[in-house]
Amino acid sequence: MNFDKIIYLDSASTAKPCRQAIDACCDILAFNYANASSLHSFGFSAEKILESARTELSESMGVSVKEINFTSGGSQANEYAINGIARTMQKRGNRIITTKTEHKSTLSAVERLSEIGFDVQYVSVNTNGEPDLDEFRSLVDNKTILVSFCHINNETGVILSPDKISSIIKLKNSPAKFHLDCVASYLKYPLLLKQSDIDTTSVSAHKIHGTKGIGALYIKNKTKIILPFKGTEPVELAAAFAAAVRSSGSENDNCKKVLQVKNHLIKRLSNIGGILINSPENGGAYILNISIPDYNSETMMHWLAQKNIFVSAGSACSKGKASHVLTAMGLSKKTVESALRISFDKNSTISDVDIFADAIIEMKEKLIKRKKFEN
Repeated sequence: MNFDKIIYLDSASTAKPCRQAIDACCDILAFNYANASSLHSFGFSAEKILESARTELSESMGVSVKEINFTSGGSQANEYAINGIARTMQKRGNRIITTKTEHKSTLSAVERLSEIGFDVQYVSVNTNGEPDLDEFRSLVDNKTILVSFCHINNETGVILSPDKISSIIKLKNSPAKFHLDCVASYLKYPLLLKQSDIDTTSVSAHKIHGTKGIGALYIKNKTKIILPFKGTEPVELAAAFAAAVRSSGSENDNCKKVLQVKNHLIKRLSNIGGILINSPENGGAYILNISIPDYNSETMMHWLAQKNIFVSAGSACSKGKASHVLTAMGLSKKTVESALRISFDKNSTISDVDIFADAIIEMKEKLIKRKKFEN
């Protein structure tokens, strides 16, 4: 494979690590490899690097450094928040509210809690993937202890308004804690946690050009939550995370640039014909979900991969299964099984999406259509 000619449009699965993150990780592995919990000067040096990284993250979120807890990634942060809040709050009630379009880590966590007696309620979503706020309002009560939603859906890009969710919780005088999954939105869209009523937030390094294996959970000051014992923290990954944060650039400038790339691709695809747009018009700039109903997702992905063009059929965590997000949106089986998720990052270009669009045109000319597709 010629890595110089890759067209990478799968950054929602993982973004390419930036040079700064790679260098920071390698430097720590080579020179500051001590355990940050060790009670000697070498360990103190590692601890200082770890705390510096924690400070970097806290400043990027506008919160206190004491409110940042490192995890192994966004999935673990979601699990820690959901399990921790549920177990801490269970004397107040047992209702948990979410949607079936959440990340698999959230769904797995609430399903396990359901099995041990928690009352898990799923808010319906419309064909754009937006939760029904009237239904949400009717579900929130004085026994609701946790509400968990994602800020931006990682498959469709639909954007949630956290303020609308927190205002409903307040209006119903509910004790519910609010967890917001920001893995797909962190450093892509401004989020003023300090001024919000969000209790916990999950983020991940490898979505912002850091390395895999580390994320963070924001826990608002005075929010009581039971967390499991922490083992040895990876100083090198934390340093890389901080380096990625420092090199992230302006959220507004990056978003404006990426939106131009996305809109250019939408225009190209609209001229090809036979392509459905599954993402909402007002969705996030970084994700575009489409379907080409005459072809299977896996077949199209193989075709594109042969040309060094890489996209996905949905969340990387689904491992080839039909998208639970598109299914929950009520889209037809034909649409779901022919879906592609194109996801951008701040380095994506017009040239990248032109090459992708040209490949789609060629694919439609050369690939044999599926003979039968049941709805």
